[in-house]
Amino acid sequence: MTVTWTSGYDITEAVPFVEWGEKGGRRFLTPAGTLTFDKSSMCGAPAHTVGWRHPGYIHTSSLKDIWPDSLYTYKLGHRLMNGTRIWSKSYSFKASSYPGQDSLQRVVIFGDIGKVEADGSSEFNNFQPGSLNTTYQIIRDLENIDMVVHIGDICYANGYLSQWDQFTAQVEPIFFSRTRRRTFQLT
Repeated sequence: MTVTWTSGYDITEAVPFVEWGEKGGRRFLTPAGTLTFDKSSMCGAPAHTVGWRHPGYIHTSSLKDIWPDSLYTYKLGHRLMNGTRIWSKSYSFKASSYPGQDSLQRVVIFGDIGKVEADGSSEFNNFQPGSLNTTYQIIRDLENIDMVVHIGDICYANGYLSQWDQFTAQVEPIFFSRTRRRTFQLT
């Protein structure tokens, strides 16, 4: 399982890691790699001009030796240079079935969802009000879904980095739910 998150901590400020394990079992700490990007990585205006803001730091950790059909819990952590640890809330996932196992897998696959302000406020390039219908329906059905796959064309940020925050806030209940399912996002 790969876990990716963003924070405001560069590796010179805090060491990122994931604490995880089978529910009720032994806990493991797995370090995370960290990267970021700057204006020069962007393809053009407005992404590297008025649409730019620093994205923070992107952390990725790979949880290995996961047993099929097992329920795991995890939380994100940062160890500050003074030794203090900062924690996220707890999340969970259920590992895939054994390879070749005959089992029912309920899968939702979607793409081109876009994003919109849930509070009804308007903003520049807010053209996907129907995206909330899709988001809310998947959230209502989460207990009956084993896997969610997002196939791409995700947020239509159009050069405004802040619109990625809007999109991730909209889909966070799907991709970071406490239910027993796996989620994937392909871009």
